[in-house]
Amino acid sequence: MRRKALLGFLISAICLYLALRGVNWKAVGEALKTAHYLYILPNAALVMLSMWMRALRWRYMTNSIKPDIPVASLFASTMIGFMVNNILPLRLGEIARPFSLSRKEQISRSAAFATIVVERVFDALSLFFISGLLVLFAPFLVDGNPALSRVLYIAISLHVVVLGFLVLLRVKTDLALHLIERLIGFLPERFRRRILEVLAKFVSGLEVFRSWRSLTAVVLWSIAIWAIVGFSNYFIFLAFDLSVPWFAPYVVLVLVSLAVMLPAGPGYIGTFQLATVQALKLFGIPEPVGFSFSLVLHLGNYLPVTLVGLYYLRREHFSLRQIEEEVA
Repeated sequence: MRRKALLGFLISAICLYLALRGVNWKAVGEALKTAHYLYILPNAALVMLSMWMRALRWRYMTNSIKPDIPVASLFASTMIGFMVNNILPLRLGEIARPFSLSRKEQISRSAAFATIVVERVFDALSLFFISGLLVLFAPFLVDGNPALSRVLYIAISLHVVVLGFLVLLRVKTDLALHLIERLIGFLPERFRRRILEVLAKFVSGLEVFRSWRSLTAVVLWSIAIWAIVGFSNYFIFLAFDLSVPWFAPYVVLVLVSLAVMLPAGPGYIGTFQLATVQALKLFGIPEPVGFSFSLVLHLGNYLPVTLVGLYYLRREHFSLRQIEEEVA
């Protein structure tokens, strides 16, 4: 775990260096000095709305594990998870969310974790759907950026494969477990047995794939969540008096979201800044303004989520240390 954390810090440092390379600090200071910071409020409000929407969507995924979990409980665990991603490396928030929910609601941790995996796949596919719309409206985004096209195609392919495996695991459980058992046949028997036991519990968190009604709801909620998050970026453009096409906030959304999939230090420092600067360069916005923009946008996303998450962590009486020990 320590080596992975060091890798994350290294990637953050490299990305931060690339984002800052050659930046005129006087111009950065001027951009920050003239920004209209009141626009952070609607930005942060929409970010928090998207978190509540995540809790509503999560309920469709957890109903098969335990029906009618209160949305307030799901929201609290959601905020704890995203707060942990902001404070600890290695995206440990993905562990913290099912850890929190399983403690409160007395459900299988493996099943709860399965719903997080499903959620992340649908998040990614929603982003790729938005990316496809952007290419239709602004083909120049990929025509002049073959590297970006390759990244999108590779990411889409990987997530479609993961989605296919999850569907197979739910719909043809015995077949999927048999294939997995053959793949891990080189492991000692006790490890194989433990892996298969965990997967059997994991399957119960994939019930959403058996209900077209729930699946449709999850897809629609996923697209709505990312539409709201993308729109929240618009207010930071207003904060810096930037005149850009209507789709620019969504370009920032897609590139930043792809970047923060990389392992990085706490709070996606570095990857967030580099992706934002590169996204804004597509619209002719100079790097000093782009870097200033990234700091304000990061603040609007980071501060409310972290503070609310810490509040729920304290209210639920467990600590960041417990989360770290869970994956040690």
